[in-house]
Amino acid sequence: MERATGIRWYAALRSCFPILTWLPRYNLTWLKMDLIAGLTVGLTAVPQALAYAEVAGLPVQYGLYSAFMGGFIYCIFGTSKDITLGPTAIMSLLCSAYIGGDPVFAVVLTLLCGVIQAGMALLRL
Repeated sequence: MERATGIRWYAALRSCFPILTWLPRYNLTWLKMDLIAGLTVGLTAVPQALAYAEVAGLPVQYGLYSAFMGGFIYCIFGTSKDITLGPTAIMSLLCSAYIGGDPVFAVVLTLLCGVIQAGMALLRL
């Protein structure tokens, strides 16, 4: 009985954190190419993120946060290996209209979006 409970618990944990499913099966021969791809994307994302922060009327460090934090979080909770994450021009313009250049409003908007997305994940929407 205890073993079945442990198996169900681990299955539930894996459904919440997909990294527990794919990381043990990761082929280390892919590591070199993954590092090159990550470096390439990072070098492309930095100037783009800085520009999008300016478009949103925020200090440039907020652009860097938006470019990289999504990738780190998606690595743990995401399920697709082929996906594009990060800030976009239209989202920067929309955020600029709502936050008026105030970083506090940007943080509140980000928090509310995260709460909504977490609620949708819990409801499996």
